[in-house]
Amino acid sequence: MTVDDYTRDARCEVCRLTPGLCVCASLPRIDCPLEIILVRHAKEEHSQSNTGSLLHRLLPGSRILRYARGAEPFDASPLKKNGVHVLFPRPGATIATPKVAPAISTLVLLDAKWRQARRMSTRIEALRTAPFLTLPDDVRPRWVLRKPRVAGQVSTIEAAAVALGRLGHTQAADAIWDVLNFVMPRRLHVASKTRRDTIE
Repeated sequence: MTVDDYTRDARCEVCRLTPGLCVCASLPRIDCPLEIILVRHAKEEHSQSNTGSLLHRLLPGSRILRYARGAEPFDASPLKKNGVHVLFPRPGATIATPKVAPAISTLVLLDAKWRQARRMSTRIEALRTAPFLTLPDDVRPRWVLRKPRVAGQVSTIEAAAVALGRLGHTQAADAIWDVLNFVMPRRLHVASKTRRDTIE
């Protein structure tokens, strides 16, 4: 593989690996008992550290809603129904446990950097008025693509895996972790190689 293969532009839009390392053809389709909606900030679409696209690829029933404040209308209609819960640790959010699982049919994840996600959670009316879930304080990332600003911050796909497991949907959670354990070492290798090439 040449140095050119590691440029930031030469990445798969799903797994974010370089063409010679792309694993999309071997990724499974995972049955999930919940509908997963990713509300994605427009700046995440081509971010090399994004994991939302990978989660969307794994879950056939998931969807992505693009959010670009002030640039285009945001279609919030999929969020305006019973059973929608938002996974984000705002004050008063309920910790995800099997006890609260029966009330949840749709899990919304904010696919954005931490500050962007916090703003989205208050600026999007349909999210602002929805019930919020949070992960326990002791959750730590297994794979770090971005340096967390505070303890407990994890990537979008890890947040989904942890939440599903905490809600009792362990089969889907375990399947997502299996994919992460397969993909993430490759992504970290590419990221490390890109940094070295940039420095050199």
